[in-house]
Amino acid sequence: ALVSPDYLYQDKGKQLTITGTSMQSPTSVTLGGITGTIVSSNSTTIIVDFPAGDYTGTTLTVTNAIGNDTETVDVRSRNLIPVDDDAVASSDIHQTIQSALDGLYDWYGSISFDAGESPGTMTIDVYNGSYTEGVQTNSNLNPSATNILIIQNHDGENPEINASGNNYGISTNIPNVKIQGFYIYNATNYNIEATGANTEICYNKVTTSLGGGIYVSGINSNIHHNLSFYNRASAIHLNGANN
Repeated sequence: ALVSPDYLYQDKGKQLTITGTSMQSPTSVTLGGITGTIVSSNSTTIIVDFPAGDYTGTTLTVTNAIGNDTETVDVRSRNLIPVDDDAVASSDIHQTIQSALDGLYDWYGSISFDAGESPGTMTIDVYNGSYTEGVQTNSNLNPSATNILIIQNHDGENPEINASGNNYGISTNIPNVKIQGFYIYNATNYNIEATGANTEICYNKVTTSLGGGIYVSGINSNIHHNLSFYNRASAIHLNGANN
């Protein structure tokens, strides 16, 4: 059989097309311990969606009444996860910031960023665009003081988050997070909320929230080089020690 494309990123997943013979009526298609969702199939072609996840191997197995067929797929990992709202769904680039964070959690789970198969700082790298969403980090993500989670603008670009209808533009309740380089507006509560320790919030522009601009309740956080204006309540609300 032939698999196209012959790779996927664990934080994103991918739709794969498998071509060969005697492939009718597959009962399952698995890759690295994860079962894909079969979109369509006939005697020569199977199209299958694989989600973001922690893939434990590179062997793809197709099973039907005739038997099994195996091929190898390149299962890739990366510490720089791109986001672009103009990306097509089939690409390796996430279309929303939340999708990138969810994909990171589906892949890495609660494993410390100091450990696992790709130890190091994890960066959500966001290109120009208007992202209409409220972004929330999964509370089980486990960045460390050495290897943090960064949610940032791509170098030289100015992404916007329109948080209309959401309590927050970006909200994080885990420690060791850096939020940098966004224009965030219209949140119901705060445009940025950080309740974990050791957060850095910098070079953001936050405006026109129904609550406040930036809210920080974790300890040992650093808030610098932000513009916060035309928010209904406080510009920056600090509610923790040593900030």
